[in-house]
Amino acid sequence: MIWGNYFLEDEEKNDLRITYLKQDMDRLTSKSDAEDAISELIKQCVDLGVDSDGEINKNAIKYFTRRNGKKLLVLLEIKDLKGIEPSSRRVIVDVIAECLDYLNDELNVNKYYICVEGNWNTLLVKTPNGSDLGGKYADDALLLPFYNEYVKDSLPSLE
Repeated sequence: MIWGNYFLEDEEKNDLRITYLKQDMDRLTSKSDAEDAISELIKQCVDLGVDSDGEINKNAIKYFTRRNGKKLLVLLEIKDLKGIEPSSRRVIVDVIAECLDYLNDELNVNKYYICVEGNWNTLLVKTPNGSDLGGKYADDALLLPFYNEYVKDSLPSLE
């Protein structure tokens, strides 16, 4: 998780985008929300596309999405990935990316920022700026460009 990344903790006082990301991480939920229809679609894609042989309790996965213009942030928290080989975890991001590509015309989004959190840290990140898909420790900083422009319902403008 972002608060486990010491670099970002040190930089937070200088970079408001880190505060935005922390705020969004706090919004992860396993409950369906009619206002977050994209999360519900992603949940359906994960439920159908990720075969975990019962190692992942898919009902306990938490989701959050946020649009920022033509960018989309997708956050997931999956606490029970311990039994899945780190190199195999990237299939979760691949399923989400494929789902978003399929929905691209309806979403009208051209940049995706995908993050999978585990129990204690960020495990997977895929963004237009780069990816960290090793499955153990991923670089949260790759998500920060999502917040480069003002996010309407977040904290005050970055300007």
